[in-house]
Amino acid sequence: MERISDWPNLVYQKLPESTIRLLILLPGTKDLDLNAEFRLQRVSRKLPSGQYEDQGPEPDSSSHLTSGNAVDELEQVPYEALSYTWGKPIFRRTIHVHGSPIPITQNLFDALVHIRNEEARRILWVDALCINQSDNHEKSFQIPLMRHIYTNASQVLIWLGRGNKSSDRALQLINDITVQAKIIAREKAIPVMRFMTESGLQEELWDRLPSSDNGSMLYLEEPEVQLSRFIERPWFSRLWTMQEAAVAKVVTVVVGKKLLNWTDLGVAITSIRWRVMNSDTLMDFPRSHAENLIIWSKCGLNCNDGRSLYEILKDTLFLKSADPRDRIYALLGLVSNDLGIRPDYNIPTEEVFADATRRMIFTQQEPFSLSVLAFSQRHYNEEPEDFPSWVPLWHRNPAVRNPL
Repeated sequence: MERISDWPNLVYQKLPESTIRLLILLPGTKDLDLNAEFRLQRVSRKLPSGQYEDQGPEPDSSSHLTSGNAVDELEQVPYEALSYTWGKPIFRRTIHVHGSPIPITQNLFDALVHIRNEEARRILWVDALCINQSDNHEKSFQIPLMRHIYTNASQVLIWLGRGNKSSDRALQLINDITVQAKIIAREKAIPVMRFMTESGLQEELWDRLPSSDNGSMLYLEEPEVQLSRFIERPWFSRLWTMQEAAVAKVVTVVVGKKLLNWTDLGVAITSIRWRVMNSDTLMDFPRSHAENLIIWSKCGLNCNDGRSLYEILKDTLFLKSADPRDRIYALLGLVSNDLGIRPDYNIPTEEVFADATRRMIFTQQEPFSLSVLAFSQRHYNEEPEDFPSWVPLWHRNPAVRNPL
């Protein structure tokens, strides 16, 4: 198996602070190899005071390598940000960047092939390629820019994977739900987003949806089963994707060659959750499906609402991350207040968790300042010797979700 550290160093020059790489995906048809180039772009992050951070010295344009990194092209260009899952850490596919092959996972390969234009280049930000994954120092100062990157993208493309008959039925269900929601919203002169908060509207919506008597392929299965299978796709179970979707200005969901509006998906997920919670099907509904419905209707579709790290951690316990430290780092862009935590992948996991727990205790308002400690409960065989007993094992899905 290829290791990230084996990737060619020639492609990755040292990246100046407050600068990101963009991937210029060159045009091509489905049967052609993937080819791309890098260019660098300066960023300005707005600070809480309303000022902008010091960007530091200008990059040295004479230091670029023969790989063609365009360090001297620093004017702002619009770009799209890709939100996806890496998939299995097997790097058998390849993209050529400035002529140098870089191994990538199958899922990223599929995404780039499906979104590549046949005649025009496409400018993207893709984490696996635009961050040097073998350089922990670069990762540490690029991770804090993630919110800025996804917020300032012209749109975020959510790649859910290849399409199939099951996803086709789910997309049809989502369309049917949102069509009825928009009709009701128009009749009542209200925003369609009200369907995500008002149960009375949900009851009327489900009364209007077609019944199974019409023979539609949509109702070969119960609606909640169809949509739950859809959101069982890996993207919905990953922690990083929460921030990537929540802070975006425009979000488009991509399933194979089909596109879906993010708001439509939000209305459909909320409606299915309402149906599950108000019917006899809840007891037979798989727990993981229900958790995904709850997480994405409660947080993922409206998570940029100024909550604390503790509150967001509670709602995302069942989401996954490859690196346990990302249990904290992946949520920092969604937190309402700056806790002073800076991603550093040279710090051990136990220190990251201990530091975050201290900061949550000291910043939580009374009487809830010690609530975080309810998550430090252990089973008798679950305590690594490097973790203090008062530090929750956030990466092991603590059992207490609603402490007193």
